[in-house]
Amino acid sequence: MTDKIKALRLKEPFGLDNIQVTEMDDPGQPGPGEIRVKIKASSLNFHDYGVAAGFILTEDGRIPMSDGAGVVEAVGDGVEEFKVGDNVVSTFFPYRQSGPAPVGDFRNTPGDHQKDFVRALEANGVKPVIDKTFALEELADAFRYEESGKHFGKICVEF
Repeated sequence: MTDKIKALRLKEPFGLDNIQVTEMDDPGQPGPGEIRVKIKASSLNFHDYGVAAGFILTEDGRIPMSDGAGVVEAVGDGVEEFKVGDNVVSTFFPYRQSGPAPVGDFRNTPGDHQKDFVRALEANGVKPVIDKTFALEELADAFRYEESGKHFGKICVEF
C-alpha cells in the first residue's frame, strides 16, 4: 500500500469555494539533484489568491501556494548544498542562481538575492510580522481574510 499525504487542489470552476483538501500518493525519495521538503507553513501572496479565486488562469487540479517554508527530510544523490534537517524556503526562480538572466538585465539573479536576503535576516534577528494563522483546511477563509484588507503582516497557513 502506498502512503498518502494531504494536499490542496483547485477544482473547476475555480473560486475560493472550490479549494479541496485531498490525498495524493507520497512522492517517495528524491532523485539525483533533488531534495524532499516537509512543508511546515506557507504565507499567502496575491498571485496565489488570484489563482485560487479564478481570475488568473490555471489547470484543474493545481496545487496552490508558492511561498513555503519547511525542513529538508531527504536529499538525493549529488546534493551538497542541503542536508537533512536544514530549514528552507521556496524560491520562484530556482534555476537562475547566478550570472545574467536570459530575460532582462539582471546582474545578480533572484536566487542569489534571496540567499543574501535570508543571510541578512538571520544575522540581524529579523522576524516576519504574522497577523493571523489558519489551518490547511481553512485556506479559503485565509484568502477571504486577505480580501478584507484587515491584515497587517503575513497571513499564514500551517500544515
